[in-house]
Amino acid sequence: VSNQGRIQPISAGEVIITASTENKTTATCKVKITTGKPIHQYSYSGNKVEEYKDDSIYVRIERKDGYDISKIWVKDPGNQVKKVEAGFRTSLKSVKTMLNGEKGAIVGCNGSGFLSSSFPPDGASDSGGLIRKKEGSSYKNTPEGYIVITNGVTHRNFGTSNVMIGILPNGSLKYYEATAYETVIADGVKNTFTFGPLIMQNGEKYTQKVGRLRKTFTQTRYQSIVGQVDENNFILLTTHKTKKSLNNAYDVAKKLDCKFLFNFDGGGSATLWYRDKITGDGRVVNDAYGRSVADALYFKSLKDN
Repeated sequence: VSNQGRIQPISAGEVIITASTENKTTATCKVKITTGKPIHQYSYSGNKVEEYKDDSIYVRIERKDGYDISKIWVKDPGNQVKKVEAGFRTSLKSVKTMLNGEKGAIVGCNGSGFLSSSFPPDGASDSGGLIRKKEGSSYKNTPEGYIVITNGVTHRNFGTSNVMIGILPNGSLKYYEATAYETVIADGVKNTFTFGPLIMQNGEKYTQKVGRLRKTFTQTRYQSIVGQVDENNFILLTTHKTKKSLNNAYDVAKKLDCKFLFNFDGGGSATLWYRDKITGDGRVVNDAYGRSVADALYFKSLKDN
């Protein structure tokens, strides 16, 4: 214990620390040290909105600078960083509907929006009835979303795609450029998300224009963005009642010590979902109107809840 009261762990175990004053008044505290990866100590903090904690996951949602910032620690990322899809050629769903049905889900956000296995390739019939009439053939003709993997099943692989991220077997997030299907498979990726662009790689801004860049870094929009700080610590950035640019997101992520940052579908899709620990009910935290989307990224507890 330092002169300033800071505790430096030496090894795993339990210890009782006693402090005393000159007049013999004492106080004790019990400290347990584990060998697991620690929860990241963020220096950038806002007002607490929600908080959940058990032995396998810690979620703290804070509101600051126009964002709902979800700070997420998971004990076992390989089993706790997950994807759920609305359905293969069935129907789109709201993030709330999808995640309320996922056992153990604590916090999550929308993923790729319309860019998923739910839509047929160029020239194919819309047998699932999923392309809205008012949007005509615009989504039929887009090259995005042609590589879609969900829970180890490849739903689409037509040789081209927009930029994407994959969840590696250890739970880490990795960026892939278009036409990277063979690399994705070689890496053992079980789940992918499209859209983009990539905002941050190795802690620095990523501005290379690859694939079909949907937005510039200066355009303002409602956002839903995922970030990773280290092996066990993740970030969700979701705008709250205000539009932001990707430059804004980068600045916030930098203060949060992020090393990786990827943009999901925004606008009406930008949804932050959270399950209340006491009531067990899942609800939308930010002000998105919850447009139905194809998939969602979420973080789950290892406990039965």
